[in-house]
Amino acid sequence: MKKSSIVISISFLSFIMVVVALINTYKINKGYAEYHSAAVRNDTSHFIASFEDNDRIFKAILNEGTLSQEQLAQVRENVYVQVRYYEDYHGLAVHLDRYQHDAYSIASAAFLTEAVFNRQQGQLEIKTRMDVDDTFVKKVEMLVLFNSNCIKELHRRTQHLELNEEGSAEISITDDFWIDILRGLNRLSYEKQSDLQMLLN
Repeated sequence: MKKSSIVISISFLSFIMVVVALINTYKINKGYAEYHSAAVRNDTSHFIASFEDNDRIFKAILNEGTLSQEQLAQVRENVYVQVRYYEDYHGLAVHLDRYQHDAYSIASAAFLTEAVFNRQQGQLEIKTRMDVDDTFVKKVEMLVLFNSNCIKELHRRTQHLELNEEGSAEISITDDFWIDILRGLNRLSYEKQSDLQMLLN
């Protein structure tokens, strides 16, 4: 009788310990998911805004026929946001075995955009605003088209997200929308790779 009570007690304690361990693991995983969900929500918002801001800048350059130091600096900042998002979330997707892309990417296209604008840097060092030539205008027109397609893809991938009372989307890192964003933008970049690379000529 004593022996069976001890076995039952040990079994019960073992069961309790396993349940406690599972609950703690669940809480840790839930906290991890909530932390990353808030980050992906915030980062995706900034990522989309960087494309929309570039759209505004590119169109202003075409309308005014000029480029300012401020516009150049803002394009660089937007490129930084785009590359950072790609590196962070592509790295996370690879780590989670959810997506991997080794070809021409949206980060490659962002770096190319920056390179096109950096070529104007020398002329802007001596003045705050410069007139742009026809060659640069044609390059910006191509960037407007590409950037516009990226914005459409971003809106298509995020339009289903429901907004909460604060006006932000209720999203989770466990959703695939952020992977779909990477996949869609990488596809667009890959398809336009040769056109984009010609902008460096």
